[in-house]
Amino acid sequence: MLDVPVIKMCSFGGTKWMDEWFGNPNPYAYLPQIFSEYDDRMNFWQRTFNTLSELYMKLGTIFYVIPQHDAILRKYFISSNILSISVLQKSTSLLVINQHFTIGYPVEIGGIHINTVEIGGIHINPPQKLSAVIIAA
Repeated sequence: MLDVPVIKMCSFGGTKWMDEWFGNPNPYAYLPQIFSEYDDRMNFWQRTFNTLSELYMKLGTIFYVIPQHDAILRKYFISSNILSISVLQKSTSLLVINQHFTIGYPVEIGGIHINTVEIGGIHINPPQKLSAVIIAA
């Protein structure tokens, strides 16, 4: 392949499978699944369902999504040394996410999350003064 660093950007707070690209821990038992209505104060059954749904998504990715992507990759990039999507995902050097730690759930960002950079609010433009027409209305 090209042997260049891969930098990815996520326009929201990221997902647990993105952490798996770097080998970061995924505490299914107390961090809610992104598509659920749970918060970080789940009861036992909610934690169980949260863990099972995360495992379901992980297995679905491994056994369905990645093989589908690999088939598309091999169809359009005819080469004998093409890598699997799972290998390419794990070669990600940096993940930039549009999140700020002050509005998310508490997670360990310390030493092992060095490949993830939070840039929350980067899409927000500085405020401008209102014109006299708007102020009068």
